[in-house]
Amino acid sequence: MESITEAESLSEVQHPVAGIMLRSADPVRLAAWYNQVLGVHFDEMVVEGCFGILGAIQIGILPGPANTPDHVTRCAITYAARDFDAILQTLARMGTMYTLETVNAAQQLVFLRDADGNELAITSGS
Repeated sequence: MESITEAESLSEVQHPVAGIMLRSADPVRLAAWYNQVLGVHFDEMVVEGCFGILGAIQIGILPGPANTPDHVTRCAITYAARDFDAILQTLARMGTMYTLETVNAAQQLVFLRDADGNELAITSGS
């Protein structure tokens, strides 16, 4: 079975972790906690999501249910793909279910789950 990294020749391409996304019933409240307790600076704090920097890693806090069932992940690892279109083609070829979101004109995110149900987000750029 071909993997996403095999499709992109991982030996030649680095996939830096671009960020971590958390889900919260109240993203602004949780962002304030991260700011006050850990010193995370958030460039944007709105109910639709809060986005900032934690060390060298971007952190995003998105709306999510307060009582998340065990099978739903509240945290996702995000990485930047060098060839986003190849990622989408590989996911489609492998029959992997995913959700594609457009952040802005320069960035898209694809959300999927691994074999254990953990959420993974792959970004097209910044």
